[in-house]
Amino acid sequence: MALTPNDIQNQKFESRMRGFDRSQVESFMSTASEELARVIGERNQLHEETESLRRQLGEYREREKTIGETLCALRELSEKMKDDARREGELILREARAKADALLDQSRSEAARLEAQISEIRMERDNFEDRLRLLIDEHQRLLIRRRQSAEWKVPVQVPVQVAVDSKKRAES
Repeated sequence: MALTPNDIQNQKFESRMRGFDRSQVESFMSTASEELARVIGERNQLHEETESLRRQLGEYREREKTIGETLCALRELSEKMKDDARREGELILREARAKADALLDQSRSEAARLEAQISEIRMERDNFEDRLRLLIDEHQRLLIRRRQSAEWKVPVQVPVQVAVDSKKRAES
């Protein structure tokens, strides 16, 4: 059974002969009652503080658990973001390579087309130059023939003596 300060203060003793001094006993009981009241008050206060600290500790442990879960979730999210970024980077790189390959193929086919076109133009130029040379040669031959035929048609001027001699011979 728990002893309370009131129990001490209200405790009554039987009187006997040669017993203790009643005022001393009552004074001691009063002091003991006050001390017990103080100790019980401290104990109650410490009990309340302990309960408060236990609640805080529980809250802190709950927070710690939440923080740990949050950190774990953040690590997972961070790893996922890194993986996603790496995959996206690889995808961008593959797309860039594919575009570069397509552009390279397109450039090569364009270069081949241009080379074929240049070859065709060179052949046309060579054919044109050949036809032009033939035409020039033909014109030169025509000019030469014309000069030759023009020389035959132009009367030759003979000195007068030769012309008279030629007439005499023709008359005879």
